[in-house]
Formats: sequence, structure tokens, C-alpha cells
Amino acid sequence: MALTEPQLKYRQDIIETLQLISSRDEQLDYQRRVPIAHVSAELFCHWADGVYNDGKYLKEEWCRPIFSTIELQSMAEFDEVLNQVADASLTLPPIQQFVLTPEWAKLSEAAATALRAFQLPEAASSNIHVNVPFSG
Repeated sequence: MALTEPQLKYRQDIIETLQLISSRDEQLDYQRRVPIAHVSAELFCHWADGVYNDGKYLKEEWCRPIFSTIELQSMAEFDEVLNQVADASLTLPPIQQFVLTPEWAKLSEAAATALRAFQLPEAASSNIHVNVPFSG
């Protein structure tokens, strides 16, 4: 089944968000390009309020064919880690400091793990695979 343009865009938004959260260099570059941004907070907000939204979108009919079972599981596991880190971080420091913390390392590794699910053969066999560059 061919996906619609909005479905493909949503899938790509998930992948790009995981890439950003997994990459220290991309986060620091984002801060340089947008100095008024609080990148540390935006990492959490973009995932929680934007693309993932507590998995609510994934339960909707239009969203079901977009992801493989393993991709859905990897996103749910990442969301769990993101919520644990958010609950443990009462205030988020600027990104230049946040990337030096164990909380950032846990979050970044969880995002990288979720991204790897998009590269598995199971994802490719679902006919919805998008080439995901991995910068680890």
C-alpha cells in the first residue's frame, strides 16, 4: 500500500526528531543557528507535544500503516525513557550544559536505539522504509 504525502511526512518527522535527539552535534548546531531557542526543552517538547504526542496519533486509523511493529515498539520504549529523564530533570540547563549530563546520555542513547529500529530488515519489508542515515 502506498502512503500518502502526509503519512510520509509524519514518518520523516519522527525519524528527524529521533536523529536530533540522538546527536550532540545537531543540538549544538541548532543552538548556534537559533540562539534564542532553549534547545534542551525543545527536544522534549517537540517529541512529546509534536510528533509523538503520547502515542495518540499512532492509534488513529490514518497512522496505522506508517510504521512496522518493531518501529512502534522502539518509539514506545524511547518515549518511556524520555518521560523518565523529564521527570528526573526539574529544570533543564542550556544545551551546552545538558549534553554533559548523564540524563542527556541516557536520552541520546535511547533515541539512537529507536533509530536503529528504522534500519532493520523488518522495517524494509513493510514497504514503508525510508533511508535513515545514522550518525551514532
